[in-house]
Amino acid sequence: MTAAAEGDRAAIDPLFQALWPLVARYAARFLGDPALAEDVAQDALVKLFGQLDCYDRSRDALTWALAIATWQCRTARSCVW
Repeated sequence: MTAAAEGDRAAIDPLFQALWPLVARYAARFLGDPALAEDVAQDALVKLFGQLDCYDRSRDALTWALAIATWQCRTARSCVW
């Protein structure tokens, strides 16, 4: 995450490959709807990659990613229910 946040474009693909299954699984458990979870996970990662410059390098990367995913899940759930 740090390398990607510092502008290393080569770090983007490995970061995505590492985060996608974790964020998608987290969203699926949170929402209970696999199709919606996939959309939400995609939205969360788009948001994450768009805000990489905001990543606090002193904090855990996965926690930050899942916090973004949580907000996206809550937003999706409030729109559906």
